[in-house]
Amino acid sequence: MPGGSEAYYLESFHLLDRGGAYASAKSGRRFAVSHQTPGTGVAGQTSFSVTTPTFLLYQAAGPRRVVLSSLNLSLVSPAPGGPVNVLVALDRTNRYSSGGTPVTPQNFLADSADPADANTAGFSFRTNPAATAAGAGADVPRYAYHWLISPTIMSPVPLSVDFGDGAVIGQTGSILIYTWASTTAPSWVFGFDAIEED
Repeated sequence: MPGGSEAYYLESFHLLDRGGAYASAKSGRRFAVSHQTPGTGVAGQTSFSVTTPTFLLYQAAGPRRVVLSSLNLSLVSPAPGGPVNVLVALDRTNRYSSGGTPVTPQNFLADSADPADANTAGFSFRTNPAATAAGAGADVPRYAYHWLISPTIMSPVPLSVDFGDGAVIGQTGSILIYTWASTTAPSWVFGFDAIEED
């Protein structure tokens, strides 16, 4: 077997022998999105409004599609006042309007200092920004997931969702995550996994 073919075979076997996230991490396309000051909580809302997402992943004319692979949300004090709503929406438009706190996505490839490794994400992420109003027709948000959870259940156990790489936006688009509870807003520590792909 020629050396080139053997190398290809071994590399293919190597990928099959790894977990599902290995190929995207090795290629520098998988990013973690989490607060870079550990233990810092991000407040949600006390009611639902399409213009006030708690978390917003977005891009306008980005270099690649973005796949939301997973999310993890853990409640921190104070306890929310009643059941907690978590709603995930997909939108084909860039819904970012203004404000919020930017969070820099971190590449899962630890030696990704070389720009050729795509160490910088092409998409943006903010907590508690102002979003534009929802569009109409083809531009209406697509509400993909909605959970209503007792805070007593969520307090010891985080909401951990594996989307199976099934939530995707194009080179322009948004993924909005709304969280709210009446009276007292939920407060979160969070982690998201996102993948860029051609």
